[in-house]
Amino acid sequence: MTLLARIGRRLKGLQLRTTKAPGAGPHTTLLLTDIEDSTVLWEALPPRVMDVAVRLHTWAVRHIAGQHGAYESATEGDAFIIAFKAPSDALA
Repeated sequence: MTLLARIGRRLKGLQLRTTKAPGAGPHTTLLLTDIEDSTVLWEALPPRVMDVAVRLHTWAVRHIAGQHGAYESATEGDAFIIAFKAPSDALA
């Protein structure tokens, strides 16, 4: 089994832990992410490589954001919208 296959299997089904939405407030902070030039990368690299890369990105964003009380508001493709109660949480 290749390294890519092992990583891909380990990353299946990982999601941000359930956190209550912070609600609208003067300190609520939104974080928007996206993999730069992902369309170009999908065309240039083998699909298995990009699949694992996107899974790693997804895991990293969810893991780190979850450690700081983030709320995953939306995702589309490799992009996330994540809400925090305060700017300091987002910066952390």
